[in-house]
Amino acid sequence: MLLPLLHLACNPPLDFTLIPDDDHAVAVIAWESDAPVAARLEYRYPGSPPIFSRAEPEPLTAHRFRLAGVPPGKTVRWRAVWEEDGEEVQSAWSNWDATEVDMPLAAPAVKRSRSDDPGYYIVPDLQDQIIWILGPDGQPVWWKDLPENLTLERVRLRDDRLWYGTLDPSGGGLNTMLTWISSVGLDGAGETTETVYHHHDFLTFDDRLVYIQRVTGPGPDGKDWAGDQIIEQIDGVEYPIWSTFGAASFELFGDSQYREGLDWTHCNGLFYEPGEDAYWMSCKHQHAIFVVNRGGELLRIIGADISTLTLENGGFGSLHTPFLEGDRLYLFDNDHSTDASGDHPARAEVYQLDLDPDSDAGTYRLVDSHEDPDMDPWVHGNATPTQTGGMMVAFGAAGRLHVVDAEGDLTLDVNCNSSAYIEYLPTLSGPLD
Repeated sequence: MLLPLLHLACNPPLDFTLIPDDDHAVAVIAWESDAPVAARLEYRYPGSPPIFSRAEPEPLTAHRFRLAGVPPGKTVRWRAVWEEDGEEVQSAWSNWDATEVDMPLAAPAVKRSRSDDPGYYIVPDLQDQIIWILGPDGQPVWWKDLPENLTLERVRLRDDRLWYGTLDPSGGGLNTMLTWISSVGLDGAGETTETVYHHHDFLTFDDRLVYIQRVTGPGPDGKDWAGDQIIEQIDGVEYPIWSTFGAASFELFGDSQYREGLDWTHCNGLFYEPGEDAYWMSCKHQHAIFVVNRGGELLRIIGADISTLTLENGGFGSLHTPFLEGDRLYLFDNDHSTDASGDHPARAEVYQLDLDPDSDAGTYRLVDSHEDPDMDPWVHGNATPTQTGGMMVAFGAAGRLHVVDAEGDLTLDVNCNSSAYIEYLPTLSGPLD
């Protein structure tokens, strides 16, 4: 039982139950409080900054958390944190010796680690078919080994459940590949797999699964061209939301041939923005981002000559994976050879958006970037902001993860064989239902 809530300096002891998972270096922590409070966990291990779990969404008296994101074999110090009358209250520290778990393969190599950002990183290794989750110091805290015949694409985490897309390129290559979306709990339980024909990226919600899907349509030459559409899957039924055949330029296309036709748009990334209830979809060959609401209305286009926004300085070329935070748009610019600002290595870019709320107009301008001249200019990648004002940058095919601080200095540098998009996570731990 939690003692009466006291001032911050008193650090009341906590009568808790800790149930470790011997296979995954995670634990369930439970306790009760006399009064309803919305708590969270603070924890740290040797080499990590202070890390916080997700907070409970409402005040409770019975508290249950999954503590995850700890290197196996390390000693973890943790405590509960909550508010009382506007003051933060912290329990006394407790220790947990995380279970030692053998890794199936050599871990990604940490080239530099001096980051004080508490975030985690999901690294899908394409060559070794393994999903790594790395802690703030770049060390593995969780992993899942996959069958050798599968190729990883996107991996995302929602609450304490990991979702990942895979494809089987055997039996004819990309034209005949099978694709799946699977999920598994951080405790390894409840694994599911569903055959879902999708392309590169997806999003998960409580009520729907959203993904990019190639679609066939007529090109200007009268032949089949391969465009892309946004699909919402609800209760197992697919609902097409919008297709690139409604707005993309036929002047921009690739030279590959898919079973749907000429590789025309090649969309590769999704982001959901709740304010407009809209999906942001990046389009490699169109050098553009299409913003479409759930009603199927095209709200705006950002990029290339088809943009509805006005560019104020150098724009992007072949892009991957939009991420929006406030008025900042993060993306990975794969190739600048078609842009008037000139060539440069593949890099992460940040644009400031000034949108007109009453129309599809507005402006966008480049305000920040991060590049490495030693990277292959044709690698794919992605970028997201971090909690401490910096930026995470993934150079996909090069297998490189960079984290830079608010001043642009490199604080974390990790190398694996080759990766799909790398997901940045504020935390792994959180309350259980």
